[in-house]
Amino acid sequence: MSWRVFTKKPVCFNERFYYNAGLDIIDSLIYVCGYMNGGVCIAKADLKSDNIDYLPIELTSPARGFCKTENGYAVVSGLYDTEANKPRNILYILSESGEITQTIDLTSYINEEYKIYLWSANKNVYIVNGNGCVEADVAAGASKLLFDTSNIGTLLSFTPTNDVPLLLIENQYGARQLFDCAASGRLTENTVYVRDTVKTAKQIFVRSGSDLLIYNNSGIYHSKDSDMRLILSWSSSCINKDKILDFIAVNDAQFAMIYNDDNRPCLYYLSAAENQEDMIRTVIHVSYSETGAGSIPEAAVQFNSRSDKYHVICDEAAAAFGETDISAASQLSEFDKSILKGDIGDIVVFNSNYEKYAEKEIFLDLYELMKEDEDISKNDIFPCVLNSLEYKGHLYAAAPYFRIKTLVGKESNIPIKTGGIWDGSAVIELNSSLSENQRLTAAINREYFTNMLLMYSAGAYIDFDNNKCSFNNEDFISLLKYINEIPEENDLAGDFGKTGIYRNDTCLLYSATLCNIPDYFAVKYRFGVDEPLNFVGYPSPDGGKAVVAPYNYYAISSESAVREGAWEFIKFLMTEYLTLNSSDMNSNIPTLKPFFDKWVEMQQSYKYIFEDDTAFYYPDLGLGNSFPPGYTLEITDALANEFLNYIESVSVGRMIPNTIYEIIGEEINRYFSGSITAEKAAEEIQKRVGVYLAEQG
Repeated sequence: MSWRVFTKKPVCFNERFYYNAGLDIIDSLIYVCGYMNGGVCIAKADLKSDNIDYLPIELTSPARGFCKTENGYAVVSGLYDTEANKPRNILYILSESGEITQTIDLTSYINEEYKIYLWSANKNVYIVNGNGCVEADVAAGASKLLFDTSNIGTLLSFTPTNDVPLLLIENQYGARQLFDCAASGRLTENTVYVRDTVKTAKQIFVRSGSDLLIYNNSGIYHSKDSDMRLILSWSSSCINKDKILDFIAVNDAQFAMIYNDDNRPCLYYLSAAENQEDMIRTVIHVSYSETGAGSIPEAAVQFNSRSDKYHVICDEAAAAFGETDISAASQLSEFDKSILKGDIGDIVVFNSNYEKYAEKEIFLDLYELMKEDEDISKNDIFPCVLNSLEYKGHLYAAAPYFRIKTLVGKESNIPIKTGGIWDGSAVIELNSSLSENQRLTAAINREYFTNMLLMYSAGAYIDFDNNKCSFNNEDFISLLKYINEIPEENDLAGDFGKTGIYRNDTCLLYSATLCNIPDYFAVKYRFGVDEPLNFVGYPSPDGGKAVVAPYNYYAISSESAVREGAWEFIKFLMTEYLTLNSSDMNSNIPTLKPFFDKWVEMQQSYKYIFEDDTAFYYPDLGLGNSFPPGYTLEITDALANEFLNYIESVSVGRMIPNTIYEIIGEEINRYFSGSITAEKAAEEIQKRVGVYLAEQG
């Protein structure tokens, strides 16, 4: 697959000019409607000379819609009618010199909730807003509703450059479709164009004959009959689509956009670069779930700007932060189904269900790629990460960075009895030895310990390599009985972040998530900087286990035809991207040991201020910020080495697959409700999990 590479030419506005309404383009002239010196202003940029002329308009209310007409301009501006107590929206027809030649009241047609789009064709002006399109007859000074899509869905985009207008409509279920509009206003679904691209379209542009340009999350597609090809990729052109405020097409080789650059809208002119044949690269598709961080598309931009052989296209398959929890859950469920069916890109990025996917062997074993790689080997990866990711001797996913979750306490308070093993019996024995005013943790309640058992401890009762389990034993049964006696509420939960309850031994254990060196020191600061600590982990039959929690898993489809290129992108994320994305790397630990020193240097560039009564810290950016009085930390090499030694010593527990999680949860709830005994719950868990493991073998 190939596409054009576009060059970006910036056009600088006067610092007093602010874009707010729209843009249009004719040949080498770009027209931008904005606000300047207290009124509406039109900027006319000549790309041949780089000159910009400003045309002030006698309108003080900001414009809401704009387009260039054959003999001037069209602007929709909103006014508030105090007598009617409602907003009015007026279409102003302007001459080339900016004089108002016609006004048409559009108030009855405008829905204030939606953006207003304007086009000019056949000497008339078309106004698209929400569910309908209004045709303004400039000569007659009249307007009429050309069509209404409310019975179908929301009108997203409309191109009136043909005798038969073409509409992009999102129906009530979120699906997007193209419709033709007949002279009578009747809408008929258009099935000429490739449906998969239409489904993700945000806007449609120029249509000439059977040619169509479609804007979506990947870039601009050019459609001719049933063929659809990508001609402008956001990532290959180093464009962050989320910063695009407005976009317009001249043809399939020239575009203009308003781009939010450093929080100020800027104008860019895009044109196809010369020597396109020399710029063809192999395409790698990445299917991912967006968490709101935008780090995956940003990584693609960085990778594409550096690679002359490969090009990454990001396909957002789900959003983990939808408008509602139900919407997000539905999208993630569909993404999960696509992964299990193999209906995915070359690379899949996910943040859960690793065990389930590994069971299906739908991903490539990355160890096979490492055998031929001179840059990264198995020995370069922290053992705790490998131990958490390996599945029956295979590595089906990589994690560029990770976090560690564990329980921590003073050495003097955590004697680790019962033969030196930190298991369920040791937890029960320690809790029984506490005084009336002491707690094992500030967050100790039934829900907390149930989650700890399900998420962190239960995996230790399973031999994944041999598909066996050992839940029907005294240790697990005793732990169930202990959890059942724990109160559902805890009076110290609100003091979870205070230092005092840990320093005076009111609470013996702290549940820590370690993302960086300041987090590690924050644990020391919480108990007392010079106090010897025991990072004991979560209890299990064979000793305390920490949990390695990757921020994201990156896997390569076993069906990918570009596995070498996919591996290059994953390697980029694990190496070079580390130094380009400080926000992610300051809040995660790098997976590769050779890059640990670079990561330390990034954190050593700051001082960290700790509040007196909590272990919460603030980076001192050297800007004279006012912080509460407290402890100032400068990360020394000795502290960094101490943290490195801890990482290399971590004993890891495995997260359990969702199916096992649900089985254990169901039987525990039956026990908590009094329906069965602890012994019966352990027996049922042993039987049901045993059947599940046998099926996997």
